[in-house]
Amino acid sequence: MLTLAKKLAVAPDPYFDEDFRDLFENQLPLFKARASDQSVPVAAMDAELYKGRFYDYLYKVGILPQYHYFVMRVNDMLSPSDFGPGIGTLKTPNTTDVDRLLAQFNTVNTLKS
Repeated sequence: MLTLAKKLAVAPDPYFDEDFRDLFENQLPLFKARASDQSVPVAAMDAELYKGRFYDYLYKVGILPQYHYFVMRVNDMLSPSDFGPGIGTLKTPNTTDVDRLLAQFNTVNTLKS
């Protein structure tokens, strides 16, 4: 039997760590540059339907929850409510790069302990 957490694909906590997100923000220009090769087209109907509900749209297109914040930031959004009409394409960061940054973050924090 599936638990609610498994059904919702709850992401591991480190991706939501404020310090990790600050580190990502410092590296944002690099992630934006690399994300230009990877994009997801957004149908006008979906942009209208999911207006202000960016994370719901990302669920729909199959982007894992732990990467939602990073996709939002690579697309110059400050809030999930910024999503809506006028957005025709979403750039997606390389998830391997995000995971690699998290591994480095965890290593540094482990060494500090």
